[in-house]
Formats: sequence, C-alpha cells, structure tokens
Amino acid sequence: STVTTSFFPMAEMLSTNEHGPLLPQTPHRQNNDQTKKGRGKFWGMCICTIWTILLLSSASIGWYAYKLTTEVDGLEQNVTYLEAQVEAQEMVIRRFNNSVSNQDVVDELQVVKANLQATQQALNDQLVAVENRVKTELDSTVKTLDDTVVKAQAEINDEVEKVKSDVSKYVAFTQDQFNLENSFMIYQLAGTFTLLGCLISMWHMTAHLRSFTQPF
Repeated sequence: STVTTSFFPMAEMLSTNEHGPLLPQTPHRQNNDQTKKGRGKFWGMCICTIWTILLLSSASIGWYAYKLTTEVDGLEQNVTYLEAQVEAQEMVIRRFNNSVSNQDVVDELQVVKANLQATQQALNDQLVAVENRVKTELDSTVKTLDDTVVKAQAEINDEVEKVKSDVSKYVAFTQDQFNLENSFMIYQLAGTFTLLGCLISMWHMTAHLRSFTQPF
C-alpha cells in the first residue's frame, strides 16, 4: 500500500510535466545546457524511484512468499501428523477387528461366569467348613461348661453336706453342753439346799444340846 501511494503521485507529476513545460517560462529563456541538466536529474530521480519501487515490491513479494512457504510447511506438518494419527487409529481398529469378535466376548463371558461360579462354590465350602468348625467348638465349649457346672454343683453339694454335718455335730455338742450345764445347776441347787438343811439341823441340834432339852 505504501509503494502504491508513493507511486501514483509520482506518475501524476510525470504526466503533468509531460504536458507542461519542465522549467518555468520566464521572459528571458535560459540556455539549453541548464535545461538538459535539469531534465537529466529529473529522469534520474524517476529511474531511482522506479528501482526503489521495484526493490520494495520484490522484497514484499519475497516476504509474502516466505510467509506462504512457512504456512505451507506448517500445514504439511499438520497433515503429516493427522495422517500418522489416522494410520495409528486404523491399526488399532484393524487389531481390534482381528483380535476381538462377538464369539470372543461370549467366550470371555462364559469364562468369567465359570470363574464366578467356582469362586462362589469355594466360598460356600469355606463357609460350611467355618460353620462346622464353629459348631464343633461351641459343642465342645458347652460340654466343657456343663462338666464344669456339674463338678461345681457336686463340690458345692459336698461342701453343703459337710457344713450340715459340722452344724449337726456342733448342735449336738452344744445340746450336750446345755444338758450338762442344766444338770450341774440342778445338782448345785440340790446340794445348796441340802447343805442349808444340814446347817439348820445342826444349829437346832446345838441349841437343844445347850439347853439339854428334848426337841418336843
């Protein structure tokens, strides 16, 4: 755009100069040498301007060509990358088509189902074994507890019988002691009254002996 803008005013100036006089007309005409020199300078400037325009146009064209080449190289790289991606996807699709089919899926499902059933059966067997072991352990524990309870009850009964026997013996011994104490009290009272009777009789007898009187 700069080259075009600078070019058109120059062309207009050239056209104006072609139709009009190159030098201002004066009442007195200058010599021909100065006129030729002026025309030579003007045409030199025109030629320089044309070469400048050509050089700028060439540089602009070269720059646009370089830019287009760079863009084309980028597009070619993108196309190459996309072609590689498409080829990789095609390889994956071919490998998928060659390796997996509906029958393969069905076979895999059957294998998974068989493995699942085998695992379920193994888990059921393990569960039954654990239940049996737990039941056995519980039966053994219950039996042990029953034996312990029976033994404890027997020991408690023996201890109770022993305590009863000891209590009976203690009661019999205590009863004998009470009976002995009662008999001793009776004998003591009887002896006391007998002694008192003897003392009283002796006192009467001594009183009669003092007086030498008969009792009646």
